[in-house]
Amino acid sequence: MVQEKLPPQTLLLLAASTSGSLQGASSWRPYYGPYGGRPSHSYGRPHTSYGPPDSGHGISNSLHGTHGVSTGYGPPKASSLHSSHSISGTFSRPMTLHGSHSVSASYSAPSGAHGGHGSGSSYGQGHRPTSSYGQSSGQGYGHQAQYQANPCATFISCEDDKGCPSGQYCSASPHLPQCGKECLPDLPNTYSCDRDYQCRSNYCDPNTHTCRLRPSPPDPCKGFMACQDDKQCPADRYCGESPHLPQCGHECLPDLPNTYTCERDYQCRSNYCNPNTYTCQLRPSPPDPCKGFMACQDDKQCPADRYCGESPYLPQCGHECLPDLPNTYQCDRDYQCRSNYCDLASGTCRDRPSPPDPCAGFLACQGDQSCSVVQHCAPSPLRPLCGSECVPDLPNGMNCERDQQCLSGYCHPDQYVCKPLCYGVNSCYSDSGCAYSEHCSPSKTNPQCGKECQPDYPDMTHPCDRDEQCQSGYCDPAVGQCKSPCADFVSCFDDSSCAPNEHCSPSTTRPQCGKECQPDYPDMTNPCNRDEQCQSGYCDPSVGQCKSPCADFVSCSGDSSCAPSEHCSLSATRPQCGKECQPDYPDMTNPCDRDEQCQSGYCDANVGQCKSPCADFVSCSGDSSCAPNEHCSLSATRPQCGKECQPDYPDMTNPCNRDEQCQSGYCDPNVGQCKSPCVDFVPCQGDFACALEEYCDVSPTLPTCGNECLPDRPNMSPCTRHDQCLSDFCDPVLMQCKPRDAPPPEPCCLFGFTRLGDSCYELQRSKTTFDQARTQCATQFGGDLTTVPSQEVNSLLTDLLSMGNATSAWIGVTDLRTEGVFEDVNGVPQVFTQWGPGRPRNSISRNCVEVVGNGFSNAGQTLSPGAWNDLQCNKYRYFVCETSVLPICPKL
Repeated sequence: MVQEKLPPQTLLLLAASTSGSLQGASSWRPYYGPYGGRPSHSYGRPHTSYGPPDSGHGISNSLHGTHGVSTGYGPPKASSLHSSHSISGTFSRPMTLHGSHSVSASYSAPSGAHGGHGSGSSYGQGHRPTSSYGQSSGQGYGHQAQYQANPCATFISCEDDKGCPSGQYCSASPHLPQCGKECLPDLPNTYSCDRDYQCRSNYCDPNTHTCRLRPSPPDPCKGFMACQDDKQCPADRYCGESPHLPQCGHECLPDLPNTYTCERDYQCRSNYCNPNTYTCQLRPSPPDPCKGFMACQDDKQCPADRYCGESPYLPQCGHECLPDLPNTYQCDRDYQCRSNYCDLASGTCRDRPSPPDPCAGFLACQGDQSCSVVQHCAPSPLRPLCGSECVPDLPNGMNCERDQQCLSGYCHPDQYVCKPLCYGVNSCYSDSGCAYSEHCSPSKTNPQCGKECQPDYPDMTHPCDRDEQCQSGYCDPAVGQCKSPCADFVSCFDDSSCAPNEHCSPSTTRPQCGKECQPDYPDMTNPCNRDEQCQSGYCDPSVGQCKSPCADFVSCSGDSSCAPSEHCSLSATRPQCGKECQPDYPDMTNPCDRDEQCQSGYCDANVGQCKSPCADFVSCSGDSSCAPNEHCSLSATRPQCGKECQPDYPDMTNPCNRDEQCQSGYCDPNVGQCKSPCVDFVPCQGDFACALEEYCDVSPTLPTCGNECLPDRPNMSPCTRHDQCLSDFCDPVLMQCKPRDAPPPEPCCLFGFTRLGDSCYELQRSKTTFDQARTQCATQFGGDLTTVPSQEVNSLLTDLLSMGNATSAWIGVTDLRTEGVFEDVNGVPQVFTQWGPGRPRNSISRNCVEVVGNGFSNAGQTLSPGAWNDLQCNKYRYFVCETSVLPICPKL
């Protein structure tokens, strides 16, 4: 008898060739259908074949004469044999015999014999036949057919999880393993698993490989660099809705080239969006942006609530009047601020502080007798609010009120002008030597006597060449006639009423008319008494001359560059020039902000005044004398005064030497810094997360922080489980680590990884960027993105993509270091490549590589499985991690 080993899911009719009883050589053989593969479970309509049959998908065979019989997969509905045959077989459906036969059958369905037959029927093992048909004379050829029950006859198999109903998964049968896979009920939480489909919660923890509730998904927008408007983006980008993470809002996108659709100029590389076609184009020649622009030269040309500054909208047009700035805004002068005060120390607008005493150090006088010989007592020109001070006597020709004001000692009582002492003689040298209403001119009556004092001319009578000749005190140079001095005089109230580069001062030609606008003085020319009179914007009060503000300014870089008893601070008189050395402040005088400014060496930060360092110092004897959340330490601000109570230190700020100094209550002695006790604690979730000779257990030093990896214990150490021991054996009686005689373990991979050579590979079913994929491979598995040194590895990657139903995945190949020169993540030049058509594209932005699987399409082009494609590293893809083979399998 010839038998063949067949799959357990189907039934096979076995037939033995007989000797001399069949005409010709008749035999039974299995037939696998027209496709030659595994049987198809098809229960189609049976048909009868006369002669050799040609198919086996659910058919019934009938034999007439002497034939070779073949059976197919699937339960045949009936079989009939006509004439004389010798049959041995296993059936699951009735079989009818016609002619003379000797049949013995063991089967699960009835059998009948018609004509002259000898038959016996047995239903299962050890049962008597319940029926027999025909004669049992034994006529025939002495051949026998036997029927046996198939254990997989009613077995319902499955190929994968998709073939099972909801609440079940496909796995090897625990009861009929020989029959293959069947649908089993989903597993509850804490049961071991290897994929999500096995679990009722539809989540299999990849770390512990047990069913549990699925954790909350990560925030897809975590780390997303959002923007609110175009100004937050670089010059070559604009702010628009993210094409990759639209739920996260807007991000900076590359500017669009010409012809692309746009909404605003900022989206275009050309910085111009055509408002008619709404496409990016080269900007047409712009109109003059400054046409109609209201420019200003300085703050004086602006209204009271505005200042003159560079236009934020048309900077190419220069300066314009801008609204005054509110407090906290950046400024460089008082005029910019609504509060009319710019704090030069911080460079921001704020409320003006209480002004210092303007008369500090002022030397007042009570009368001319309190002044020197060449001085007189008069209202101070620089600090008029402080009263009178000694000022230099006036030269001849200057306005005066009394003799003591003049160098000559004589003030003309009518003209109120300083005159020479020899005034009153007939001859004169100048107008200053003449009486009031007189001027010095060549004598008309006695020209040989030279000049003499003559009565001033009435208006519009005699020709004149200077003001002193006129009764009105004004000679119009245009017509050479005396006139009323203020007839056509244009007065001014203050500097703001003058044009740029002019200031309002008493008229030098017609002082009796008051003030008029005069050109600002060049440096070192006319005397000045305020900055507004100078073209440079600075009047040196020490010499009364216009100067470049920083011409003789001696700056300093720090307190160390100053003499003893001096400090380096912003100049109070010329702040635009920066810092200069200034005398240290006495106690309780000038405001201070640091110790170096004080003569006592201590600036009280609470009141901003210099003080004796230990005047109000409160010392402490120990931590117990301080309030909660404070400790007793040497004063950081006044160390010369000893110890004081100080606030406990936050983590990683001040150096510490004991726990009482820290808010967290823990001072790390290794770095001398306050830390949270668990800040650098490395927890573990199980032994699988630890190194080879480590186990996971409660920390003996920081038990409040949880479990950590601890070194495996040597022999004779106490233990509670095997994985705590170096020998991997804990004696259950003695509860001690003991040696175990066992062969060395075989190298293996982490669970779920596929081994090839000395490396292990696994497709990770979460999409991420290239850099994040490398980080996850390193932190979760101690590996990196896979290298691809050969076609064998590339074929394995293709198989992993196919089994994982992934279209592509990151591999560890990049040209980030040198454009066009690809190397693996270890820096080794990539020799083996499998580029798809037209790849790599050698774009400066496409620096990372993916391997593609089934169904991959890019830019309308389909790549075959296993091909490589270069793309941007910030794209989201699946990835394949590679690790080294472990010397022993990890403990689960």
